[in-house]
Amino acid sequence: MKMFDKKMFFRALGELDRLLPAPLALLVGGAAALIAAYEETEVTKDVDAVPLKSKLTFEELKPFLLIVAEKLDLPKDWMNPYFESYTHLLPADYESRTREIFSGKNLRCLALGPEDLLIMKLMAGRQKDERHIRRLLRSKDVRLTLVENRLEELSDQCMKGASEALGRFDEVKSDLEIT
Repeated sequence: MKMFDKKMFFRALGELDRLLPAPLALLVGGAAALIAAYEETEVTKDVDAVPLKSKLTFEELKPFLLIVAEKLDLPKDWMNPYFESYTHLLPADYESRTREIFSGKNLRCLALGPEDLLIMKLMAGRQKDERHIRRLLRSKDVRLTLVENRLEELSDQCMKGASEALGRFDEVKSDLEIT
């Protein structure tokens, strides 16, 4: 299976841009956002993305994604909307922190801001996200107060996993000696 590094990611987006019949904005999360916007050198097996205030739905996007997959020898689900089910965890103002990572003729891609990526990685509670969590916590770009406040809000709302995420946040900060 081909993996996505920064070069392959942008090549796939370029191919998708050439195919699109109408403008489309995508919100990119997960490891792909870290690779494209935050100089992550790791690779990923897929791109987590969802249409952002677009008329084109993900279902309508699928035929174009399949053409790109075939052309570049990528898995059929190289781009998927799976992280959409977690976007309710984001603060209401998350769009103000997005970073443009691609702008073509019809395709525009925005990566989640570092705080929002950190919130989602902490809430996911997966061991495989530990490296990304540590990297984001070390970043000078991340406003830790924003992350902590959102995790506390989610915990106060009794959101499943929020208390654990807040504990993980404090634990890793302590481990990295971040105040």
